[in-house]
Amino acid sequence: MRIISFTVILTILVIGFSWSSLKYLQTSSDEILRQLEAIEHQVHGEQWQEAQQSLAGIIAYWNEINKKWKFLIDHREIDEIEMTVARLQSAFQTREQNNALTELSVLRFYLRHIPAKESLLLRNIF
Repeated sequence: MRIISFTVILTILVIGFSWSSLKYLQTSSDEILRQLEAIEHQVHGEQWQEAQQSLAGIIAYWNEINKKWKFLIDHREIDEIEMTVARLQSAFQTREQNNALTELSVLRFYLRHIPAKESLLLRNIF
């Protein structure tokens, strides 16, 4: 009976941790995605100074959540996000609209993909 109780409690803890981790990933990625929409409008309007300031805000937020994300997801994906942000900064500095929009799309893909990939679904387990 103890083994069954222990197994049930452990299963509940694992599912609870998975759910809270996924919720955190989803909430924090949604916040960045919301800010990326504003940056995209700024890039379309060629408001480079404002776009750089908005990106600086995203980077500051990313530096806060990055530590927790490293605990929850594969480090390679974090590296991909950081490289994309670096390329985005470069595109802003050189005022290359096409490159900036491309990097924004790539960053948006990563931020949508990671919470979906980390969700606890049967297809992700098997």
